[in-house]
Amino acid sequence: MRKTLSLVFIAAALMLAGCKKKYDPDPSLPPATQTGANTFGCLVNGKVLVPQNDHSVLCDGCQSPLSVSYQPFVSVNNYNQINLSIGASDEPSNGIWRSVYLLVKNTAVTEGKTIILKSDTAAIGASARYTSDISGDYKLTGYNTTQIVTGELTISKLDQINKFISGTFKFNAVNSNKDTVHVTDGRFDVRY
Repeated sequence: MRKTLSLVFIAAALMLAGCKKKYDPDPSLPPATQTGANTFGCLVNGKVLVPQNDHSVLCDGCQSPLSVSYQPFVSVNNYNQINLSIGASDEPSNGIWRSVYLLVKNTAVTEGKTIILKSDTAAIGASARYTSDISGDYKLTGYNTTQIVTGELTISKLDQINKFISGTFKFNAVNSNKDTVHVTDGRFDVRY
């Protein structure tokens, strides 16, 4: 009995050790799919960003580099209703953390719709944010879309039965010093 339990414990430990995904220093963009593949990727100033680390961009204590929340639009009277939020973060072994966050509030999210990404201070609409810690010392620099520096989010598939949403995005964003970041070729196929 003891030998059997030891073998079970060793097998379980080996399986769990194999589940930890190693960081890929040279990732590629995932294909743009519409199947609920739970993928996300984009180019940030020409460099690939895909979710890969043990930190969440949306909540402290979460252990996922990809966070998604979706709820159908009810009415404009539900002030500050977040209809869609997608966040992805990437932290290579050198500790330079990067994340992309897309937010749609008080706006219907429907298949085939393109939503303009603008300021996150508006009560209705959508915005995007890129955050980085290029020095590795956790002094984050945030780049935001604005009323002038904008982008686009296109919903290509919204499957409310199987609970996934797919689409593409691109945006430019600026920081407080007016430095600009270019996020292109964005795609997501995520479960909520």
